[in-house]
Amino acid sequence: MKQVVFAVLLMAMASLTGCLNTDDTSVDENTDTTSDTTQDDGLIEPVGVTGYTPPDKANITVNKNDGTWVAKNGNQITTSCMGVSSGYQKNIVIFDSDDRIIYLANSWADYGASDCGSYQIVVDVTLGPEPVKVGLTRSILDANYDYATTTNGYYWIVTF
Repeated sequence: MKQVVFAVLLMAMASLTGCLNTDDTSVDENTDTTSDTTQDDGLIEPVGVTGYTPPDKANITVNKNDGTWVAKNGNQITTSCMGVSSGYQKNIVIFDSDDRIIYLANSWADYGASDCGSYQIVVDVTLGPEPVKVGLTRSILDANYDYATTTNGYYWIVTF
């Protein structure tokens, strides 16, 4: 008996739902109301883009007045001949966007570095994360050296 009552209720609900689903709205379901913003090449045209949009990878060269330079081409950093010293903690340091050191060189034997004179190296290195800051740290022999903070810790620092 319960099955019969359940079946009758199911049929009543199905017919009631069908009765309520009459098309009394003014919307035509066969008409496409979406707008097409695609170009001929199938790409979606950007909407509301104004102002400066930076490139995916930055390319820049910074020259110092003493003839030294550092260049960034995407993930690659190159330098002119720089004076460094492992014994006196004078390093070329490269940071990622979270200010983590991702590269440090103070000898011709370091990855991406080559000898160009007495205590001088040239850096040509391609890194995984895109570098955003390069600096040359001060030597511990320098009177203004402060290894604990970045205050007076660098001869120069470049942020890309």
